[in-house]
Amino acid sequence: MLSKPKYGWADITIGDWSDRCSYLTDVPFQLLEAMCRSCKNHEPVAAKFDAEGWEYTIIFDWLETHIIIEKDGFELRTIEINRDDLAKELVEDIRANVDEWASWDDYGDMTKEERFNRAFKLIKLCNEIMKYIPSDDWKIVYVG
Repeated sequence: MLSKPKYGWADITIGDWSDRCSYLTDVPFQLLEAMCRSCKNHEPVAAKFDAEGWEYTIIFDWLETHIIIEKDGFELRTIEINRDDLAKELVEDIRANVDEWASWDDYGDMTKEERFNRAFKLIKLCNEIMKYIPSDDWKIVYVG
């Protein structure tokens, strides 16, 4: 779902749709918080992203994800994908690059402690999502 972030840019991919996201939006927290609310409350939840030149809103629902693209008008894409599968992919991608996502909004002034605290919060949100996703393969990851 998420590429490895580099220089304030990354890609979000859902099914056959993909687009860039920039540091202007706190991508990891917006995605994790929206996914967590959707999984916990069993309701559609939206997150909006800036691609620098256009924007898009991702709406997570149980069996499909809707994407509203605001670029020279509006376009709606609906992707049939189980939210639980997408949530697992999101958690795996954040965990795989947690240091880079913790540094996502670092403009050269973030301390090591601030990056650690941000990584801790990201992992905490990943663990929270895992509580709502049925799976025998999940493991809680501890930071420390």
